[in-house]
Amino acid sequence: MGQRIRDLLSRLSEDREFFASYRDTFVDNFLSSLEDDVPGVINSQTIRVLVRKVYAVLFSFRDTTEEEVFNLFYSLATHGVDIKKPLTKSLLRLVRDYIDHISEKEGNFKKVKDLIDLVDLILHITETAYSRYLRELREKAGLEEDIKADVGTVINLVEELKTKGEDVEILAYYKEVPVVCRSRILDIHDKDVTVEMCDLNIFRKDADLYLKIKNLPKTVGVKVSEVDHSAGAAKLEVLGLVDLPQERRRFVRVVPEDPVPVHVEKEDWKTVGSMADVSVGGVGVYLKDPDDLKAGDVVRVRFDLPKGTVDTLGVVRYVLERGEVYRIGVQYDLDLKQEDVVSDYVMDRQFEILRELKGL
Repeated sequence: MGQRIRDLLSRLSEDREFFASYRDTFVDNFLSSLEDDVPGVINSQTIRVLVRKVYAVLFSFRDTTEEEVFNLFYSLATHGVDIKKPLTKSLLRLVRDYIDHISEKEGNFKKVKDLIDLVDLILHITETAYSRYLRELREKAGLEEDIKADVGTVINLVEELKTKGEDVEILAYYKEVPVVCRSRILDIHDKDVTVEMCDLNIFRKDADLYLKIKNLPKTVGVKVSEVDHSAGAAKLEVLGLVDLPQERRRFVRVVPEDPVPVHVEKEDWKTVGSMADVSVGGVGVYLKDPDDLKAGDVVRVRFDLPKGTVDTLGVVRYVLERGEVYRIGVQYDLDLKQEDVVSDYVMDRQFEILRELKGL
């Protein structure tokens, strides 16, 4: 991950003193260009700090990743300022001044090409970050209108259920296991639905739950806003229709109770992570450092369960950053023996989780 940036910076590392001394010039050039395009922004201390951080990340010659650069540019985009033009101008000035530096010291002009390649990569990441931000803005604008219509439809259908004296079906996912209870509708006000709590301890303040209602094409997302244990009632805020990825899964996943080490190997590279969840179709793994692992890579995974060992090849479906760790998803096709090992574990773990849920 981030190998291209690391490679290009390593080729420029002999001139790290030039890049270190150039920081203030870069910041001044950037802010000057920004002031030309958007007067008044130069007074924003936040922008100054972010520009310094961008430069520090790009030219501090540490293990910088494309993800880190993307996140910085995305932060600038969400600040409401279009930095693409001033960034382009500042980087081109940097290239020009670097050429002068190389000429003065009679250095290797091949490194100028490396800097140009690095600038091209930076501008590509910038464009990607802005495209994502603009796409999210458009989706949010459309989503807000859809949600208003969704909530009204849901409330009308819940009112019909209450009038008929029918219960509402409430779905929760606890440690990846789906649990369902039926609850009596007590009251409806605006976009809030108050229900009688069932014997499963799924009603916790701010918990995300889901309603299953006939004649609706999707599941209804709700959030627990209030819990009254003395009255045995919970107030649910209706959020709108949602797509549940869990409903598209072919296999039930479970989260292990105790840490389960998972060995991951790709050619000469190997590491040990911790199991996030498991099913007969795949395993989620938390890794400290996934190296250059990416979606589509073929890996070998090995882990021990109570009734046996799983040792098989699989395909990486995703690599996601989760704070200080990464989560990878590996899809595999087990032989019958290993499938029995996993399916028995999944079934036993489901019963454990349900007992745990009732005893909370």
